[in-house]
Amino acid sequence: MSRDGYEIVGRATSVPATATAAPVAAVQEPKLERQINIMSAEGKYTDRDFEALANFKLSKSYDVEGLESAENAIYGFFGPDPYDRREYEARFYPDHETAITVGVDFANEATGPDAVIASAVQRWDEGLIQRRACAANTRGSHHSGRCNIAKYGDYVVAGNLVLLCQGRDSAAALENCEALYAALQ
Repeated sequence: MSRDGYEIVGRATSVPATATAAPVAAVQEPKLERQINIMSAEGKYTDRDFEALANFKLSKSYDVEGLESAENAIYGFFGPDPYDRREYEARFYPDHETAITVGVDFANEATGPDAVIASAVQRWDEGLIQRRACAANTRGSHHSGRCNIAKYGDYVVAGNLVLLCQGRDSAAALENCEALYAALQ
């Protein structure tokens, strides 16, 4: 039942029904383009460069089927202090141009507050478990079971490399990216 553009809600009781405004369709704000953080257009990196780094621990090599144009992808940990390391995902492309034109699109999908981390919609879901972070419970327990937050706050491009970096936000992630990139030099 409706009256003057309002929908009547409530139960059949002796209390009169309350009139509430009909829901208005949500207005979708246009998404802003993310800035591409390019450390360098030069350089050809491989997983061997990471394995040679002091304090880098390689955890996994990923199957890149489905990660368009990628030659290789790895997941590991790095930090100046071996007991305080951050997580990284490094994706290697044939050249800088491919990293920019193809790799950035996949990196945007997997990083930041708008990251797509549901396997049903992720274009490349290899390593998806490592790209998720879990939210803390308000009581301070390990986590609440809500593991739908992106672990990687942002990424950088360096030569043929797209590097996804752990961080609670873009600034923290970029700081971690810069630390690892400096060690690669």
